[in-house]
Amino acid sequence: MVIKKDRIIIALLIVVIVLLIGCSSAPATAEKVTPLEIKTRLPAAYDEGLILLDVRTPQEWIDDCHIEGATLLPLESITLRASEILPDKGAEIVTYCRSGNRSAEAAAYLVENGYTNVSDMGGINDWKALGYPVQCGP
Repeated sequence: MVIKKDRIIIALLIVVIVLLIGCSSAPATAEKVTPLEIKTRLPAAYDEGLILLDVRTPQEWIDDCHIEGATLLPLESITLRASEILPDKGAEIVTYCRSGNRSAEAAAYLVENGYTNVSDMGGINDWKALGYPVQCGP
């Protein structure tokens, strides 16, 4: 009888430890980077494999311009197309949108889905406010 109780106590302790370990790990997050940090690296960073990911809509990409060399993957398509557009989960990816909300959401999604080198630059509005060049049209 005592042995059975000891086994039950040990099993419960193991379950508690496993639950504590699983709950204690903080969720992975993307690093924040500034437009200046990215601007100083371009265009050479593209040759090193950087993917500057614009997560706005196609209409925003055309009408509100975009950073030259960026890749368009709208946030609403990221769950369906990330593995196609971003097959290398170790590639350096920097997200941006208009003001920073969608880029943070996209970066979080990528990190949660195994991408290991993701940063969030925020919004193209900040990029443009600094006078950095953009490309307009398709």
